[in-house]
Amino acid sequence: MRNWNCIASFFAGLEKWPHRASTRTDYASTRTDVRDAIISGQPAEIVRFSAVELFDAYDSNEVAADISLKGKIIEVTGRVESINKNVLDKIYVSLATKNRFMPANMHVVPSDEAQIAALRKGQIVVFRCL
Repeated sequence: MRNWNCIASFFAGLEKWPHRASTRTDYASTRTDVRDAIISGQPAEIVRFSAVELFDAYDSNEVAADISLKGKIIEVTGRVESINKNVLDKIYVSLATKNRFMPANMHVVPSDEAQIAALRKGQIVVFRCL
């Protein structure tokens, strides 16, 4: 069983963020914005999991979980276990799972750094992942 990782956008507090839609058709046809549920300019299905449920899905059958989630936006809710940077200075947030040695790691997009800096251990958060 691998440690589950995703490239994520912080999603809690979305109502405070400006809408990012563009009227330019060339941009709109290729953009990906997980906050607006768009992948490559097309609406995408959003599937919702707690970090524990996502861990269970991968623990049960990693291949089946990968296949069932491909091309979808995964909304993950969980309790912050830690807020970190890796050796490349990239931010990630670890969400608690049943296995304290294998958290669900949310590798955060750089534009969300200020929101991540305000997080605290134990806080319940929501991320959207590709």
